[in-house]
Amino acid sequence: MSLLSHLNYSYSIPGGGLYYERGYEQLTGYEEAWKRDALLALESVLMVILAVAGIYSIEYNTGMMRLLKTTPLGRKDLRSAKLWIGAGLVTVIFAMVYGSELYRILSAFGTKGWNCSVACMSHIPMKLSGLTVADYLILILAMRYIGLLLLMVCIYLICRRAKSFIMTMVYSAAVFAVPLVLYLSGVQILRYILLNPLLLGNIF
Repeated sequence: MSLLSHLNYSYSIPGGGLYYERGYEQLTGYEEAWKRDALLALESVLMVILAVAGIYSIEYNTGMMRLLKTTPLGRKDLRSAKLWIGAGLVTVIFAMVYGSELYRILSAFGTKGWNCSVACMSHIPMKLSGLTVADYLILILAMRYIGLLLLMVCIYLICRRAKSFIMTMVYSAAVFAVPLVLYLSGVQILRYILLNPLLLGNIF
């Protein structure tokens, strides 16, 4: 798209404007940036699996679960505590992975155009024209965070079945990490499978 055409396109959108898009394009999956999205999602998934699988499976590995099964209140409190701990770990991992990425790009390219319509970028569909760039970034970050929380819950459910740290890691990686690896290798349909739409964020 030529500069003049892009200028006319941008100002034809309500709330549109002209701004330097390069940094935002990296955050919104433009061209080859989708690979970066997938790598960050894969990194987050592996970190969450490693972090929470051990917490959820330790009672099974030590045999303590046999004792806990005789104490309904204790079992209930333990489950609640573990889910809260898992949520805390997910929050830390999310902040580390995506907070550092957001800071790296915005510190390099700035935040000019933050309040302009996100649809000013030609790869963003017009149906999202009501969102500003800031709104869109918040949306995809929220999707990724929710995706990681759902991943944590899924790992907990897998652990209850597997009753083993190693098997929980194997099953979790097979179900949630392998599809991301295949997506990175070019199997594009996998971006819409399982939790991938949430974990990738930029699926619009």
